[in-house]
Amino acid sequence: MKIFQWKGTTDQLTDEEKTHLKYEIADTLIYLFYMCDQLKIDPVDVMKAKLEYNKGRHWKKDKE
Repeated sequence: MKIFQWKGTTDQLTDEEKTHLKYEIADTLIYLFYMCDQLKIDPVDVMKAKLEYNKGRHWKKDKE
């Protein structure tokens, strides 16, 4: 999240920042898939269930 800490909402990422972010995402995915494997959980099934659950949620809108 350090990449985004000092950027405005319209600022673009540099190529170096994009590469760094891709590696951070990869690290997170590797860890998550490892956890799914250890817990004998199918990550696709979990995502489908969560997406279905979210359909029934009522999301708060931020006050402007």
